[in-house]
Amino acid sequence: MVSGATSYDILRSTRRDSGFTPIATGHASQVCGSGASRATFADTTAVNGTQYFYAVKSVNPGGRSAESPVSAGAKPESGLAASAPSVPENMKITGSGHHQVALSWGAAPVVF
Repeated sequence: MVSGATSYDILRSTRRDSGFTPIATGHASQVCGSGASRATFADTTAVNGTQYFYAVKSVNPGGRSAESPVSAGAKPESGLAASAPSVPENMKITGSGHHQVALSWGAAPVVF
C-alpha cells in the first residue's frame, strides 16, 4: 500500500527486465486508509504455460509513480489431464422407484 494512492495500474511482461504493459489501469483495490493493508488483483487473462512478471504503479490525481520492483515469475497451468481419464468401474443400479433409478460406480482416479 502506498500513502496517497487512489488506485493502481497493474503491468505485465513475459520478460523480467522489460516490455511491461498495462493489463489493468485505475484498479481501485484497497487504497491507503480504506481498510486492509494489502491490495489484490487476479490476472484472468494469463495464458497457461506462459511465464509472466508483474509490476504495479500507484496512481492519484497528481500522476503515476514509477514501477514497483518486479515480481517473481509465475507460470499458470491448467491442472487438467493431457489425455482422457480412465474408465469408471463397477457400475451398479443401487435402487429404483417412481420415475427414478439410482446408480453408483467407482470413480476414475485423477491423473495430471
